[in-house]
Amino acid sequence: MFVQAGSVEVTNNSTSVSLVLPSPVGYGNAVVGCIIWDYTFSGAMSITDDKGNFYTLTTLANSGITQILGVACGGIINSPQTITLTINPSAGFVKLLICEYTPVFGLANPRDAVVIASQAVTAGTPFTVGPVSTSYGTQDVIAFCTNRGGGDLVPVSPAVSRISNLTDFTAVAADLSTTAPGNYSIQFTPSQSGTVYSVIYSLRPGFQIRSSLRVLGKGFPSSIKNTNGHRAKVLFSGKATLQFLGTTGQVYLT
Repeated sequence: MFVQAGSVEVTNNSTSVSLVLPSPVGYGNAVVGCIIWDYTFSGAMSITDDKGNFYTLTTLANSGITQILGVACGGIINSPQTITLTINPSAGFVKLLICEYTPVFGLANPRDAVVIASQAVTAGTPFTVGPVSTSYGTQDVIAFCTNRGGGDLVPVSPAVSRISNLTDFTAVAADLSTTAPGNYSIQFTPSQSGTVYSVIYSLRPGFQIRSSLRVLGKGFPSSIKNTNGHRAKVLFSGKATLQFLGTTGQVYLT
């Protein structure tokens, strides 16, 4: 589920780009996005945040696509808010687009699949980003794309929503929610002809414990609530039975 988004652009040959999100990233959530840059730039890039989290950059080897990279970091638990891209050497133009999604609790790699591509587009004619595969049931699929020809890119597929925080011309993000495993695409209509660079993700589903955790035995409470990652502590001696009601997926006890 989409939480928040932000974007930043620099055009002054900077060696770093910092994006301050509207709010700190929530506990256990994931950050995904893309980097778009001047096609003449061929240096190195790295990305981190104000809490020291590591972000994976994704591209396709030998694809010839050198203007867009995917960005992803999952299982975030220390509430970063400022994400910084370092560029060496400087690039004349760089744009960073970032979105936060939940629930992806406990997943260091939030990506189920990712596809990066480029294609020529014609003004007024819809084009497709994807498909990207999904391995589970309900998942988020997010597409980022930019048009070197300029103008706007408007999502047109059913059940697709443009991410309102990212309303720049020439760069846009849109998402949809899936209901079954399969292959999913997102369509856009360009206002101008040009070459579109795109990255589309499917996010692995995560969870947060929302059920009751019942501890049965002697000398301690019979029911403990543990919701949204909050910890519950019980001091007791003797044997006990732990019973999770209505919870599926991976479970972590600390």
